[in-house]
Amino acid sequence: EKERAFKEYEQQYLGTKEDIEQQIRRETEVQLTEMQRNVAQHKQQVILF
Repeated sequence: EKERAFKEYEQQYLGTKEDIEQQIRRETEVQLTEMQRNVAQHKQQVILF
């Protein structure tokens, strides 16, 4: 009973496991894109030094 109640609470407030995975993947993609953009912006400066 307690486990079922906890699962319901978890789904209500935290979302499902798949939702959490999707959120992590989106955040990772955003971070990777940002890093790639920063590397591209500063690449020439690094090469010159």
